[in-house]
Amino acid sequence: WVHDPETGNRPPHVYNTRREILDPMIRGIAADVPGVDLVLGAKAHALSHNLSGRVDGVVVSESGVERNIGCRLVVGADGRASKIAEFAGLSALESPNRRFCYFAHYRNVELPAGSTGEIGSDEASGSYHQ
Repeated sequence: WVHDPETGNRPPHVYNTRREILDPMIRGIAADVPGVDLVLGAKAHALSHNLSGRVDGVVVSESGVERNIGCRLVVGADGRASKIAEFAGLSALESPNRRFCYFAHYRNVELPAGSTGEIGSDEASGSYHQ
């Protein structure tokens, strides 16, 4: 559940940012970090390892040309079915939570005064309604 880390209270609002907005923001932030080389359009095929067996890079292909990108840290931010985790031989940690969320964007829907969104749920089941 969403809670303010400082007060422990539920925040008055939350943001649901679409990937078409969020992804370019994250790429822009990453590109501005000193020591980070942002590589777009490359597809990872494997992890590379040094002589002691430690991961030291990613093997990618760009426009049909394969190359190794060496690094001290590989971050696999490629989702639930992560290819990077698969390359590393890591299995997913899964635990059933018996919850689901349905979310939809609507236009021209009236909301209560002062509200920018509506969340519905059932407190008895541990869910939340605002």
